[in-house]
Amino acid sequence: MTATCVPLHVGRSTIVAQTNLTDDQGRLVAQTTQTQAVLPAGD
Repeated sequence: MTATCVPLHVGRSTIVAQTNLTDDQGRLVAQTTQTQAVLPAGD
């Protein structure tokens, strides 16, 4: 199994990433798209 993640959008407040999971023969097994909030660093 291999997981590959690609950023689709990188902004100031959000990041959208897509992750593909493939088996040993290179066939796509699963795919997920995730949206993550970018928070300011704490002091």
